[in-house]
Amino acid sequence: MKKLIFLLSMIMVLMAGTVRADPETFTWTNPTQYVDGTAIPAAKQALIKTHLYWATTSNGPWIEFASVSNGTSSYSGTPPANYGIVAYYTLTAELDGALSAFLLPAVAYTRPFPACNAPTNLIIK
Repeated sequence: MKKLIFLLSMIMVLMAGTVRADPETFTWTNPTQYVDGTAIPAAKQALIKTHLYWATTSNGPWIEFASVSNGTSSYSGTPPANYGIVAYYTLTAELDGALSAFLLPAVAYTRPFPACNAPTNLIIK
């Protein structure tokens, strides 16, 4: 019984100490031209779907972790790499079923460790 109580108390401590995953915002500029140099009409730009990828090396292999539609040029969410790990991020644009090349060079980013809560119960006698 004592082992069970100890185990349950440890689980509660671990759950209480769980770090909240704050979202981060990725932003970019969507393409305004096709690869042949002709302009993408504004109505078509509003249909661009962007795929976001990450990897542990600057040249992949790339793993898609999110996508946004309707010409959106930002994404807010939790990056897939753990805190303190250098990861590389890139994206592609999709229009009319055709996927662009990857944005290169990829962007290196290290998620900073979150700050801890402030101390409590200060007593001065």
